[in-house]
Amino acid sequence: MKRRIVAGTVLTVLTGALLSWGGVKAETAETVMYDAAEFPSFQERTKEEVGHRYGEAMYAGDSYVNGDSNTYYETEYSLENPYAAGKLTEDTHKTMTAMTEFYRWLAGVKPLQAVSEHSDKLQAEALVRNFEFNHTISDSSKPEDMTQEFWDYGAKDYIHTILARYSTPRNAITSWMNEGYSRSYGWDTVGHRYALIGGTVSDVQYGYAGSIAIGQEKAYENSMENPFSAFPAPGYMPNDLVRSSSSAWSIQINRTRITVTDSSSIVVKVTNTDTRESYECTMANGKLRVSGSLLVFVQPVLASGTRYEGSYRVDVTGLTDVETGKDAAITYNTEFFDPVEYTPSYVKTVTADGIEKYIIYKSTATTENLRKIAYALPDEVTVVAENGRTAQVPVMGNWILDEKEQCWINQADATKLPSDITDRGNVLKKCAVYYEISESVYDSYNSLTISPRVVKEGEGGRMSVYLSLISADTSAIFQLVPQGNGIYTGKKRFDSRTSEGFSVTNNGSHLYQIPSLQKSDAGEYFSIFYDSSDTCAYVSTQIQTLIVQDESQSGEAPSQQPSVTPDTTKEEDPDIEEEDISDEDDDESSAPQVAKVTRLKGKVKGKGKKKSLDLTWKKVSGASGYQVQVSTKKSFKGAKKKTIKKNKYRISKLKPGKKYYVHVRAYRTYRSEDRKTGRAYGAWTGKSIRVSK
Repeated sequence: MKRRIVAGTVLTVLTGALLSWGGVKAETAETVMYDAAEFPSFQERTKEEVGHRYGEAMYAGDSYVNGDSNTYYETEYSLENPYAAGKLTEDTHKTMTAMTEFYRWLAGVKPLQAVSEHSDKLQAEALVRNFEFNHTISDSSKPEDMTQEFWDYGAKDYIHTILARYSTPRNAITSWMNEGYSRSYGWDTVGHRYALIGGTVSDVQYGYAGSIAIGQEKAYENSMENPFSAFPAPGYMPNDLVRSSSSAWSIQINRTRITVTDSSSIVVKVTNTDTRESYECTMANGKLRVSGSLLVFVQPVLASGTRYEGSYRVDVTGLTDVETGKDAAITYNTEFFDPVEYTPSYVKTVTADGIEKYIIYKSTATTENLRKIAYALPDEVTVVAENGRTAQVPVMGNWILDEKEQCWINQADATKLPSDITDRGNVLKKCAVYYEISESVYDSYNSLTISPRVVKEGEGGRMSVYLSLISADTSAIFQLVPQGNGIYTGKKRFDSRTSEGFSVTNNGSHLYQIPSLQKSDAGEYFSIFYDSSDTCAYVSTQIQTLIVQDESQSGEAPSQQPSVTPDTTKEEDPDIEEEDISDEDDDESSAPQVAKVTRLKGKVKGKGKKKSLDLTWKKVSGASGYQVQVSTKKSFKGAKKKTIKKNKYRISKLKPGKKYYVHVRAYRTYRSEDRKTGRAYGAWTGKSIRVSK
């Protein structure tokens, strides 16, 4: 075997060998091997470099904040009369271009020669496609109060080549990369992908308005240097950029180096190098598509999870080397990794132990009590970066009550952030934990019971948290110790996730058994509870006092703050009678209020008879779950209700040409005044969607 270097590329020539690539064996005189590991653009890459470049691309535009549409526009768009296409900021264009450049660098192709700039035409095309999502749209979708001239400018003679919706400007780039083969519906296009990372593409321009992103390939003045490019890319590949359910794998060959003589002879073999499992993709088995210089093949199946892990090797045979006319083969390894710890990011949100809002019953929300609760807020806040990384950062003083804004505020120490997380938005200068004053009678049941409340040192006791929201699964108890002059020290003493002696009673209360109480346990206590999938916590209606006496002491229990629960004398856990939950609406005079579902969106996927509808909506705070109804009748006559926990739902087996009506509402599970279990529902939010033929 001999090795030669031609134009910076390593070619390995195997002479007189029996080859076995992709399960196909052939006796050949020579095969030219192209290995991406030998390409200069991949030879010295590290996870650190990939992560750093990823972060630079995501935050290339200083003023752009992903998910905050207020930062996208220099001039706002309008979907109502007077209609306006809007103008994106330079930083929005810069971010979209930077993300494109990152994908091009990953794939090993040349950078673009231009940065996206404002285009009246692309903005108009994006705006009108909020009324009909398609490249070619009809006049029937034009709003009656929009001028024909404005409509024609956006709808006719369009110049865009790629189209997406329901993505932010930055995320649209990743959405375009993640197409080609759906596990549910089969083959799709990779045209969007190669509008971004095509080897000859040199200029891509973007528009964005409403929920629509648009792109235009404007120039093709680049040339490929490597013999091929691939996505997912050879070498280190961030696993959050590849959607296993929808993203086909693909290779673009450099036709000055490699050519396809007979597409039916091409075999792509994909091997998981950890498990050694492999599969082949060919034209014959339907797992390979060949179009010009593009080889597109079905991605590996994940046994569990949604992100690839470990390493995969791709081997391709059945190609021809242009220079020698010999058989050519391609090989490369893709190693997936979680980029979070390698990617610079910035502070997006701050919470106190994961809780963003405390729900406090009105009689409990006195200034004195609110100040006491502030002492139990943590000495550290949990910082969540824009890329999902979390970190603990200490606060710089006591939490201060702000009753006007209904929150407690503090400042966190930005110098304690990890080196790759910055506070570019100055979020840590004013950390806020909010509270909401509730008037719901059901929140008046949220109680903490201490038994006994006067105890000898060394004796045992117990504390019980009563949960009116029965779907809640987590509770905690906090201790307040007076230091004089209205000053307290506060800390979390018990937590259902970690405390020994914790159990759940038959009626759902959280019980904490304490085998031996010490003098340090004396003080005032309050409790919170919450659902671990939510960020709202419910505060007990009393701040109870525990007295721990020496052996020589005796005395009565101190008077407590008046309980606002209907049963003011209860010492032990309430005896709740569990009943089946009714699926009917409760009397509005007694049921708690549940917010209406907002931002209901529906996206039809698939082709032919395999179409489905994916519904999503904004999560309703405090909701226990949701109900969905689907019908082809506007009256919903005979339609069944589907109860789910998550804020998304898929409707399968849609009929082409049919119009579907859907509506969604949130519900909250609660205990009523007579201590029966029931549900309270919000109003329905509806939407109609026509499935194309």
